[in-house]
Amino acid sequence: MTSTYQIAIDLGGTSLRTALIENKQTIKQIKTIPTPATAEEGIKKITEMIDSFGNHQAETIGCGAPGPLDPWNGVILDPPNLPGWHDFAFKKELEAASGLPVTLDNDANAAAVAEHQLGAGKHASSMIYITISTGIGAGIIIGNSLLTGALGAAGEVGLMRIGNGESPSPRNKTWEQIASGTALKEKAVELYGGSSHAGELFEAYRENQTEAVRVLDPIIEYQAAGIANIYLTINPELIVLGGGVIQHNPFLVQVLEQRINEYVYKSLKGKCLTVQAEFEGNAGVIGAGLLSSTVRLG
Repeated sequence: MTSTYQIAIDLGGTSLRTALIENKQTIKQIKTIPTPATAEEGIKKITEMIDSFGNHQAETIGCGAPGPLDPWNGVILDPPNLPGWHDFAFKKELEAASGLPVTLDNDANAAAVAEHQLGAGKHASSMIYITISTGIGAGIIIGNSLLTGALGAAGEVGLMRIGNGESPSPRNKTWEQIASGTALKEKAVELYGGSSHAGELFEAYRENQTEAVRVLDPIIEYQAAGIANIYLTINPELIVLGGGVIQHNPFLVQVLEQRINEYVYKSLKGKCLTVQAEFEGNAGVIGAGLLSSTVRLG
């Protein structure tokens, strides 16, 4: 069989990864650099990385990037962690620089596509991929199609107002502010000092240390509540959990599944299937290579 090649880009707030993908599933080469401060410099670095892959004859370029963005016109709008890339016509500029067709979509959407087509959700026609990492986001698959929403903002679940247990006010914190990897790191620093990280907090939790349990139990409850809200809204066959927090603490998958099932109707208990992502850190880049052939629901 003759191989086909795709260029896949995982554009994050911290790092920029560009990969050469063979037959839409195998990473042949990958390069990682710190994310350039400006979009113009980013396009230059991306084209340099593509050129460094040699005579690959790639057919398409796909990129997963933080939202919000406009996937139809390929414009990065105003993601908080990419301030130098706001209102940037990514598709237009990269197509001009590379000579290849470019598809841009949300990074969680790209990861969802990878898990649905090749990974943990490949036998499900409907699934939700949820990433719990620096932030929280989701990619939603319905009827084997990616749900993008009317303005491309479907899956921005991290902004869900989930409360903090102290007030019924709509000004309560978002899910991301309460339970993301960033929030967990802040809690670890409060408990253990300035150089601490979320891993220390989880290690102490598994050892049943009182302070860690006091801090983490409510956060895990918020995680479960957020996932249950999404499950009850979409009712997918499967929930796939990924992102750094899950990757480094896989025991959370079972814990969350048990707690999620406490929030749903009796008739749904035990049916909210929750699994860990297969591709973990590579889901975004593999999914980016699949974006050009992905069917979308607006």
